[in-house]
Amino acid sequence: MGIVLTATGCFPPEEVVSARDELHWGGGWIDTTSGSSAQISELLEVAKRLKFVRKHRGTLILTRLGKSMIAYQGELWRHIVSVLPLGKGGLAQEAGRILLLTLAAGLSEAERSEVMIEGLTALGWRTESGTKLGEDDWTSVARGTLLYLRMTGAIAANPLDRDVPCDPDWGRGFARMVLSM
Repeated sequence: MGIVLTATGCFPPEEVVSARDELHWGGGWIDTTSGSSAQISELLEVAKRLKFVRKHRGTLILTRLGKSMIAYQGELWRHIVSVLPLGKGGLAQEAGRILLLTLAAGLSEAERSEVMIEGLTALGWRTESGTKLGEDDWTSVARGTLLYLRMTGAIAANPLDRDVPCDPDWGRGFARMVLSM
C-alpha cells in the first residue's frame, strides 16, 4: 500500500490537496492541477533522505523505519538528530556540519554563506575546475541538510536584509543538540 504516482512521477492532485490540508500550507501555496509542487518535492526529498519513504514500481511507500516512526513517535526526534547532517560523501557531511555550526552561532545569511565557503575551502574542497567554492556550490553540497532546516523553519530566509540574523532561537538550540551528539 502506498501512493501511486502519476506517469511523470508526480503526486496525484488529490494527494497534493490532502498534503496541503494536513500540513496547513493553504490553497495559495500549491498548484494542485499539476499534481506536484516545490514544497511537496522538497518534502519528499527530505523524507527519502531520512529513509522514511522510497519509490517502488511507481508507488511511494513507507519504509520499515517510516512505519516505526509513526508507531513510536518519540523516536522521530532521536532519529532526526542522529542522522543529521544529511547527504552522502565527505563533502556533503562536512558542509552539513559547518551549516549546523553557522545556525548554532546565529549567523546571518550573508555571514553563513561566507563561513560555508571559507570553511569548505579551508578543508581543501574545490570545484571540479579547481576554483574556490561559491554560494551555489555550498548550497548544492549541503542541500539535504539545508532543505531539512529550511522546511522545518530552523533556518529562515530574511528577504529584507541578508546581513541580519533571523533564524529562530529553537533552530539554534536544535543545531547545538545535533552537534553535541
